[in-house]
Amino acid sequence: MTMPPPGFEPIPYYLPPARPQSLTIVSIVGLIFGILGVFCLAGLLVISELKTPTDITQISITDLILQISSAVVGMLLSTMLIIACIGALNLRPWSRVLLIVVSVVDVIFQIFKLALGFVYSIPHQMELMKNHPKPGVTPQQMEIIMSWGKIIGYTIAIIAFAVCIGYDIFVLLVMQRANVKAALSATVLPDQPST
Repeated sequence: MTMPPPGFEPIPYYLPPARPQSLTIVSIVGLIFGILGVFCLAGLLVISELKTPTDITQISITDLILQISSAVVGMLLSTMLIIACIGALNLRPWSRVLLIVVSVVDVIFQIFKLALGFVYSIPHQMELMKNHPKPGVTPQQMEIIMSWGKIIGYTIAIIAFAVCIGYDIFVLLVMQRANVKAALSATVLPDQPST
C-alpha cells in the first residue's frame, strides 16, 4: 500500500442526498395542483369579466368582492405552491419551510371557503336562481333545477375541500419525515463558508 505524499490532504467527497420518493410525489402532485389552480382561476376571472350586462346586475358588490378576493388568494397560493414544489424537486432547503407555510395557510383558506360556501354562496346562488329564472322555465322545472343545483353545489364543495385538505395533510406529514428533512437540510462542507 502506498502512502500519500507529505502535505496531501484528501478532498472530502460529497454526495448530494437522494430525493425521497415521497418528496417527489408531493412535488409533482403540487405542481399539477398549482398549475391547474393558476389556469382555472385565471379562466374564472376572464369569464367573470365577459358576463353580459344583465348577469352583472344580478351580482351584488359583496359577491364580486368575494369572488375576486378568493381568486386572488387562490392564485397567490397556487403560485407559491409551484415555487415550493420546484424548490423541493431541486432539494432546496427553503422549500420545506415554504411547503409547510403554504399548506397551513391553504388549510385555513379551504376551511374559510367551505364555511362561506355552505353559509352564504350556495344558498345565495339558489336564491338568485329562484328570483331570476331563465325564460321558458316552468315552476316545476325550477324546483328540479334548484334541488339538483343544491346537491351538485354542496357535493362539489365537499369534494374540493377533501382533495385540498388531503393534499395539505399529506404535505405536512411528508415534511416531518427524517429522510425528507435530511434531503432538504442545508449541508455545508468543511471548506465551504456558511451563509
